[in-house]
Amino acid sequence: MSLSAREPQGDVGPAGVAIDGIVTLLPSRAPIAEHQRVYDSEIRDEASSMIRSISGWRGVFGDSESSLSTGITPPKRYVGAAMALAFARFLRERERTGTIIVGCDGRPTGPVLADVMVRVFLSLELPVVFLGVSSSPETVAFASTESGVAGVCYITASHNPPGYNGAKWGDRDGSVLGADDARELSEIFEAIVTQREVGESLRRLVVHSPPPDVERTTAEQPANRKRAKEAYFSLVTARAGRGRRWEDLRPFFTETVVVADMNGSARSTGVDAEVLAGLGAELDSIDAVPGRISHVIEPEGPGLDRCRDRIRELLRNGAPVSLGYVPDNDGDRGNLVFPSKPSVRTLASQDVFCLAVLAELSWLAAGGSLSGNSVAIVANGPTSLRVEEIADVFGATPFRAEVGEANVVTKAQELRNEGWFVPILGEGSNGGNITFPGTIRDPLSTVVSMLRLFAMKPDAEIAPLSYALSALRTINAHTGDNGTRGRFSQGVDSSGRNRSPEGTDDRPRDGSSNGPNHAPADIPTPAELFDTLYSLLPVWHTTPVTAPEAKIEVGAIAHADLKSRMEHLLPSTVDAAIRLLEPVGAASHWEIRNFEGTTCRIGAGERDPEGDGTGGFAVWFYDENRKPFAFTWMRGSRTEPLFRVISDVRGIPRDPPKSEAVLESLHSWFRSMIRTALE
Repeated sequence: MSLSAREPQGDVGPAGVAIDGIVTLLPSRAPIAEHQRVYDSEIRDEASSMIRSISGWRGVFGDSESSLSTGITPPKRYVGAAMALAFARFLRERERTGTIIVGCDGRPTGPVLADVMVRVFLSLELPVVFLGVSSSPETVAFASTESGVAGVCYITASHNPPGYNGAKWGDRDGSVLGADDARELSEIFEAIVTQREVGESLRRLVVHSPPPDVERTTAEQPANRKRAKEAYFSLVTARAGRGRRWEDLRPFFTETVVVADMNGSARSTGVDAEVLAGLGAELDSIDAVPGRISHVIEPEGPGLDRCRDRIRELLRNGAPVSLGYVPDNDGDRGNLVFPSKPSVRTLASQDVFCLAVLAELSWLAAGGSLSGNSVAIVANGPTSLRVEEIADVFGATPFRAEVGEANVVTKAQELRNEGWFVPILGEGSNGGNITFPGTIRDPLSTVVSMLRLFAMKPDAEIAPLSYALSALRTINAHTGDNGTRGRFSQGVDSSGRNRSPEGTDDRPRDGSSNGPNHAPADIPTPAELFDTLYSLLPVWHTTPVTAPEAKIEVGAIAHADLKSRMEHLLPSTVDAAIRLLEPVGAASHWEIRNFEGTTCRIGAGERDPEGDGTGGFAVWFYDENRKPFAFTWMRGSRTEPLFRVISDVRGIPRDPPKSEAVLESLHSWFRSMIRTALE
């Protein structure tokens, strides 16, 4: 394969960061000057504007939300110092001694914010390993393999616009802090920024950091980055190989191309190309320079357009493209783009998670790893119920947790402690999946799973394609569709090979398969394979998280009070919802679900009496086979006077517009009930 050159020229990106992710800290030039003082009220005002949740902290550190400027105003630099001081105090109060691992994503303000925070840690005599610009999965992999780690400070605002920044906080193994720890850390930060003369104490910490320690932190960065890359490469390849050596997998794969629109993210400094090369895939990267952000960071909707266009360009030139992916700026979340007939298809988050679960369970089934295990998957509350269908056909039990990566990770660990095998988990509504033994979302793992489906030779002894096709056709048979929705689905056998129109196998009659003498035309293209699987996926309709109707203003009402009012209204209004659902299924019963942390409680009033009532609330509807076929879900924002509202309905394969109308009607019913409860 030979692709047109798209690599950047020069050795420094737009934010002054080296292309390999090295961030230079200057011992003699502190990011807060000796004479640079600010009012305590300025620090408090900036701190109060930050969003702090279990998923991380974020606020506008640039000139504006969309700013690509590298500068940070003095009050915001002080806020960064307060964040570092809060994490240091948290670790000491929990008696977690050892090294703090610091990394940052590719947004422009990252280097300055990292400079501030690293100096605070060093002034407090806390050892620091600074990785510069390193993706969050790579940073976590490094933490999980290092000894003597106290915690992880990862500087990022994830998928938020480039002017935002903040931090995610990790435990000793790099996994995000749990709900109780996150709450305590936030309280420590609040106490710091409200104390008297906070500005002077923070200024001293930054200005008086020992110059030799600052210099050593920069000098050790290249070696630390090398170790982090090695740790991440080992983790991903071990995860993907499932007991087979990475170098032994290459013969099972066809030559292919994967497109990555890095969009200036931290993944641009990583090992994606090396990992994919082991599976015969050449990586074609766009804007693989830290800080070179050319479009919206969130990998949804228009954020996928440029990857789609590049795939079209390569396909026109005859390149064997299997798929493309677009990560967010810290590189832990990403969505996929696939060649499709007649064009190229971008996928929503729910579709990506669904395909990832299908791919992973099929791969494990092909290797015999599901037999004899109690298998479970974990998803958050608003993940589409189609995942339940896929899990069920593989004999896996689905579990639900509250929204938030920390919640699904903790739930999976609880299940493992009880003897369950949990190979995959994630948040279908938010994008990305976590593949065991990983503890963080990772689009590279998703891409590897997809390559095993769409680029592995169909007759390879470990190929999962036939298991995926069989599972989907079983689901469709149960829904009366018999796997005939897709144009191409009747044109492949159980291994994904083409069949003649009469249904006879058109492989050579000498008994050979896809070896050297096998006709290339007999091997389905990635586009054909994708169209086949996509056409067979269970048809469900889900409210897009970015749609206007996915939000509703609620004013200043307490979340628990609104839920109590909803529970009071439901018995008298639910019959209307059941009638609306009749075109897609007859509801035999319904139930209320309350999500808090790792717990899903069923029934009205079933909430943690000591909780704050901010967890998710849902109504599930079950058919005559006691299978869930629809839900409506809501969850209040912790920072804005609104609730997010998502509905999900099983579709009618032969009449999708009809079932889409049912979704709209059910969603309108739920929103109307919320408005009534607010009166």
